[in-house]
Amino acid sequence: MKRWVNKEMNNRGQVALSILVALVVIALILVIVSRNVESPVSGRNIYGIETDAINISSCGVVLEASGNYVLNKSLNAGSASWCIKINATDVTLDCKGYNISIGEPGNCIGVIILKDDSTIKNCIFSNSSGTFDSAISLRANDAVITNNLIEGGSTNAITIDNSHDSVISNNWVYRSTNFAIGLSSGSSENTIVNNTLINGIYDGIRIGSSSDNTVHKNNITGNAYGIRISGTIDNSKNNLIYDNYFSNSQEIDSIVGAVNKWNTTYSCTSGSKQNILGGDCIGGNYWSNYNGLDDGNGIAYPWNRSADGYGDTQIPYNDSGRINVGGDYHPLLSGVAISSAPDTHTTAEFWTETYTLSSSQFHAGYSLKVNATQRVRVSIGGDNHYIGVILIAEDSVLVNISSAPQQANISDGHSKQFDVNNDTVKEVDVKVNEISNYTLTDYTANLTIKEITSSVANLCGDGNLSAGEQCDGTKLNSSTCASILGTGYTGTLACTASCTFNTTRCSAPATTPTIPTTPTPTPTPTTAPEEESNALLWIIIIFAVILIIALVIFFIIRKNRAGEQPAQPSPFISPRPPSFPPNRIPQLPPRPYIPQPARVPIVQQPRPIMLRQPIQPRPIMLPPGTKIPQMQPSSQQPREGQPPQGDLPPSPPR
Repeated sequence: MKRWVNKEMNNRGQVALSILVALVVIALILVIVSRNVESPVSGRNIYGIETDAINISSCGVVLEASGNYVLNKSLNAGSASWCIKINATDVTLDCKGYNISIGEPGNCIGVIILKDDSTIKNCIFSNSSGTFDSAISLRANDAVITNNLIEGGSTNAITIDNSHDSVISNNWVYRSTNFAIGLSSGSSENTIVNNTLINGIYDGIRIGSSSDNTVHKNNITGNAYGIRISGTIDNSKNNLIYDNYFSNSQEIDSIVGAVNKWNTTYSCTSGSKQNILGGDCIGGNYWSNYNGLDDGNGIAYPWNRSADGYGDTQIPYNDSGRINVGGDYHPLLSGVAISSAPDTHTTAEFWTETYTLSSSQFHAGYSLKVNATQRVRVSIGGDNHYIGVILIAEDSVLVNISSAPQQANISDGHSKQFDVNNDTVKEVDVKVNEISNYTLTDYTANLTIKEITSSVANLCGDGNLSAGEQCDGTKLNSSTCASILGTGYTGTLACTASCTFNTTRCSAPATTPTIPTTPTPTPTPTTAPEEESNALLWIIIIFAVILIIALVIFFIIRKNRAGEQPAQPSPFISPRPPSFPPNRIPQLPPRPYIPQPARVPIVQQPRPIMLRQPIQPRPIMLPPGTKIPQMQPSSQQPREGQPPQGDLPPSPPR
């Protein structure tokens, strides 16, 4: 009984284990199928199983986990309101050159970014019959949107809504119906750089209620408006817009009173090719309707410097008054290679006011506020010297020394020492203490001017080229206008008193500005691992199905075998004879004949009868003289079958 019970318990344990294995296999299949077939995201699930990238194969996906995501085919949003939504930080979406499109009429957002530190790259957005409300909608911070192609039918290609510290670069937008790139709702500290925005119905770039953004090196052509600034003068200000190429029906549409910067600090580095037209100077923007000249006839440096590629007349450029506060003080005309030596010519008529310092003030150091075109006169050794301010920018002051012509751009909080007598001794220290606004358009600088004595080693003027000198007197080191400024330049190259090249008498060749071309991003679709992942999925599914079928067959066979075994009779119940329906009594086959060996009769020998020996009576020893009484015969009758008393039983026959 105990053995039978143990056997039944073992059988049940095996069945339970088999069922558990089957359930585990089914659960694994459901997980795999849900992550790879029914879900459009595959390659790594959100529970932490890492692979190189996560594949996205359809629209309607919400990315809830950080990581790298890639498209493995082109997507169509159909009539959905969005295709991909990023709802996790630190997400990179690489479209690998695949397309996101709309298949039915209606508005749609291609990619929505809701969390910080996201990157969108190498995507193509196009529409077949619908319209993108926004191809990319940025509603978070510290994002990077780069190298995307957005063409045809996008109302707003890239919208930046209440975003900060993001970079929008190297995107190509064609034929947007509202704006190509738009900032709104207090977006700040964003950088829009190296984008090509062409043939839009309305605006190339729109800045609405956003401040402190930087827009540079963008090619904005063929739009109704190049750049539009909307909002109020309090929430659309301090945007830096420089080194862009504008060629549109109307370049600017700006609200009245908005204070924005339309150029950066003018500077030149020979051979740098740093501006958008390939020239060596940096300053303002190229405007297709600017009619000024680069002739060096401006009132001060750098507008008195010809052939640097920047206009010297009609300053500042304001697009016929559409920039009503300030303007572009360094409008770009052409991309030219120039010498880095500054032009030092200024005229007395340029200065609008002159302040004079006493000897004691100059010796102790004197601080005063000055505006552009104002100067300070000091006396050194009985000679008058003038320290003038040519231009004040937001973060620097351009200072001119007239007695020993030289100029320097001094940043806010810094100082510079000057040799005003060309006697190898620096006599004047000029420090910029603070730069502040005194009107909406102009700045004032707080300067400290102090007399010093500092020896300098200076061999300039000895007629020999020394280390650090570009030239010395007539020694030009075999340089010409063409070798310094570039092919096509003619004229006479000279040397200044500070042993730097003077290019004022060099003439620039006639040039036609070339529209900068930003290469269209053409990310090549890579071979997606879709086929490999699908093959692996089907292998897993087939293996699981085979395992389940094997378990089912195992249970069926086990059950059949259990049914064939005869029932064990109970030791307490008599077995009942089997009952059969009438005329259904089974016929048993005849038993086969098995020859039996001949039987040998067994003769039984009689067993000897062993009789017990009669007990010999022991003699009774009586004392001498003892009388022995005589026994009297009994009057009682013996029982039936019992011998009479006193008689011995008869001896058995021998």
